[in-house]
Amino acid sequence: MQFSDIDNGKTFDWGNTSKDYAKYRDIYPDEFYQFILGLGLCKDGQKVLDIGTGTGVLPRNMHRYGAKWIGTDIPFTRECWHGRMRACRGVGAAMDETQLHAWNEDHMQMLNESAPEVFNVKHYVSVAELQVKSKHKIH
Repeated sequence: MQFSDIDNGKTFDWGNTSKDYAKYRDIYPDEFYQFILGLGLCKDGQKVLDIGTGTGVLPRNMHRYGAKWIGTDIPFTRECWHGRMRACRGVGAAMDETQLHAWNEDHMQMLNESAPEVFNVKHYVSVAELQVKSKHKIH
């Protein structure tokens, strides 16, 4: 991929990043989260704004540490949402070329028929906090 207005037109090979992305896409290693926590961030009632949240990987995996999260991202186009869903959901990992081509066509048709050219996506997450009532009174 090459854009004349980015990095002075140097080419960028996404293939060089795809193995890391596939390895960590939605399953960052625990050391990653522990590093963030070690900096004193994203825990204990702190309010965190996740700019460029994408599919919300950080808030979904770090809510258990007690921060209050808000995620935001740019509006999506049909084409970039198609690519994001394909990458984030691992579409194609178990498909041959024919199946992948059919999925691409079906998904783009669905987006063209049901989504405006540019749209917002809202992710809502509800986390239940359950408490166990003791049957025995402690005096």
